Amino acid sequence: MNFNRLCSQKQFHIDPACIREVQEISLSSQFQHKHIVQYYGTFKDKTKLYIFLELATGGSLLNLYQKHKLSDSQASKYTRQIVKGLKYLHEHNVVHRFCIIFEGYLVDVNGTVKLVDFGLAKFCKLNDIKSFKGTAFRMAPEVINEDKQENDGYGFAADIWSLGCTVLEMLTRQHPYPKLEPVCISFNGNK
Repeated sequence: MNFNRLCSQKQFHIDPACIREVQEISLSSQFQHKHIVQYYGTFKDKTKLYIFLELATGGSLLNLYQKHKLSDSQASKYTRQIVKGLKYLHEHNVVHRFCIIFEGYLVDVNGTVKLVDFGLAKFCKLNDIKSFKGTAFRMAPEVINEDKQENDGYGFAADIWSLGCTVLEMLTRQHPYPKLEPVCISFNGNK
């Protein structure tokens, strides 16, 4: 495989249960947007699968957040960029479902924020996702809701809730419900 550009690499041991990685490749290869890390290709040897992605030399939004207190204007700028990436995904009927955590955003050399990691992403019609996936502190109530009816589900709004939690954390430097353990949120999220 020959690339005429720098790229990052994700490496996985080949496992018959590597559905998440196959799903990530399948989805990532379809996306072309300024605020989504670009997929360049894959390579497989006897024991490993390699995914090649656009290099974002600025690191993760988490790194920026931990090193510097973000101003309101910086948080606003990053939020606008994230919304553009989510809008693109939602227009293509994809829910990110990573519960939008700081590690799920990378920053390139120009300061552009890009969504990454589509291992939990899923195609969605109208609120038809029923599985319990994501990061507890950023899960929307409809994802956590233990009283789900068989025909209830969730969709794009869950990504927006998670983004709101991320914005709150950018501004306050604390995740939502800072005094609760993740397991407690799972039991109290719909109250």
